[in-house]
Amino acid sequence: MSGTFRAIRAPNVPAFPSEVELSSTLEDESQTHITNERGRMRKRIAIFGGSFNPPGTHHEKMTTPLIVAFDEVIVVPCGDRPDKPTTGSVAAADRAAMAHLAFGNAASKMRVDDFDLTGGTFMRTIDLQARYAPLGEIWHVIGTDLIRGGANGNAVIQTDWKNGRELWSTLNFAVFMRIGSSFNHVDLPPNRKVFYSGTDGASKTIRRNLAEGLPITGLVSPAVERYIVEHGLYRVAA
Repeated sequence: MSGTFRAIRAPNVPAFPSEVELSSTLEDESQTHITNERGRMRKRIAIFGGSFNPPGTHHEKMTTPLIVAFDEVIVVPCGDRPDKPTTGSVAAADRAAMAHLAFGNAASKMRVDDFDLTGGTFMRTIDLQARYAPLGEIWHVIGTDLIRGGANGNAVIQTDWKNGRELWSTLNFAVFMRIGSSFNHVDLPPNRKVFYSGTDGASKTIRRNLAEGLPITGLVSPAVERYIVEHGLYRVAA
């Protein structure tokens, strides 16, 4: 095998939900259900963490392939992050309410666990793993921005996360690739599946539009948009 890896760019992906690149991986890493001590298959659970400030339709579209690929999807809005001041730009109660509006009724296989947000904490990935590991085989949803440089030990996960180098080698990752993004296959963590999200949205774009009085229709769900308007959120640039 050649030692040269070329960047792989996402193909043209149809809009969700009519067609979905379901767990369409660069390689099917032969990950299978892990069995417990009694030989029964454990549930495969995707942990979809984020600030969701606010939750956009790009976030909701990401859950479509997750619902198909995993037995359960748990959305975890994070508490206020010291390294991300914008997480405190609206009240925790508002972020929790929007998360439930965006994800709470989407599918029976998906639920919102807002313990981190409503408890005023910020639980890191190593602690999330410990919290959810008893429930099944855990997969952490991340973007390709967190894995760039992984082959050289310079990925954000490896350098900035608590116990990052250990987590890189031991955790399972569901890596989402956005339209127009690219990455080198060699940078992927060892235990992973790669999904094409079919979206390139960003919460900061939604916040900027609201601060500038621009429309956000289509960038968030109707329910989330109504909540934002009724509560006058994000009217000041953050």
